[in-house]
Amino acid sequence: MNYLGAEIEIDLGKEHERYIINKPSVVVIPAGTPHCPIVTRWVDKPFGFFSIHLAGKTESTYVD
Repeated sequence: MNYLGAEIEIDLGKEHERYIINKPSVVVIPAGTPHCPIVTRWVDKPFGFFSIHLAGKTESTYVD
């Protein structure tokens, strides 16, 4: 249960703070928070990735 079998990297916020995920996790990103890229660094076994949007419509703004 505690082994993801992969290593995922995600950048969050205007400062592009980098987080490494290597065990089963939930990432909650408040509305308006810049995020991405999401990079799969390596994989040992298949894993699931779910993106859930709670708003009625999705709007994207690109940040350099």
